[in-house]
Amino acid sequence: MSDQDVELIQAQVRLLKNGDLVQKGEGGDILVAHYDRTTGHLEFETKKYSVELYNQVTARIGTVNKGTQPSGLIIRSIGVKGQAPTPDAAVPVKKPKVGPEGDATPTVVDWYIKYKPAEAVIRYGIYTDANGEFVRRRVQRVVEVTRDRRNVDQKKLPWVDTGPSTQDRTPVTRDGILVEVKRAIIARRATRYENDPDILDDLNVEKLEALFTPEEVVGGFTPEEADDVPLIPTEEADQ
Repeated sequence: MSDQDVELIQAQVRLLKNGDLVQKGEGGDILVAHYDRTTGHLEFETKKYSVELYNQVTARIGTVNKGTQPSGLIIRSIGVKGQAPTPDAAVPVKKPKVGPEGDATPTVVDWYIKYKPAEAVIRYGIYTDANGEFVRRRVQRVVEVTRDRRNVDQKKLPWVDTGPSTQDRTPVTRDGILVEVKRAIIARRATRYENDPDILDDLNVEKLEALFTPEEVVGGFTPEEADDVPLIPTEEADQ
């Protein structure tokens, strides 16, 4: 076994029967986090571990057989040791049901940002400033929109390019629309921007917070502009 293979094995996170997640160290196992199987709460020992080992830890909890099968374990909340989590009883609004997008469902993202901001920072990799506030910038994103005109008179349908020199009247098209948000939250993990007025009216809200990446910031943005360390997100299971 090569030295590189040994280092790789030592770097791997292991989940013990008592819920501890550990890595091998020179003096023995190093505790990096603890997972409570009863409550589904994941608590990192330090913020540094939540940054460096988040993907490894959540993947280890969520899968078995070397990551090839789901474990059935659900991470319901996330925190760092010493940081008191916001109790569910203190949240005035119940967390919305997740959709196919998991915890990236727009209503779920908005809920975490509004009611559990500390967890949102860890969960989505949100950049924060020296005061712990979310970093906000003006952003632009091209969003694909599907237009269904099957109920429109065929003669009124727009011509769409179907080849190098051919066009056709197509009832269903996908168009790119440039969306600009003046004060969007910047994070490592982007989430869908939902601004359909009909959907917002149904939810009885004026807007839903969405997360944009540094690459979408108008004028550019680098992590060094934030005074805090950006956290690495994960796509862990959530229900």
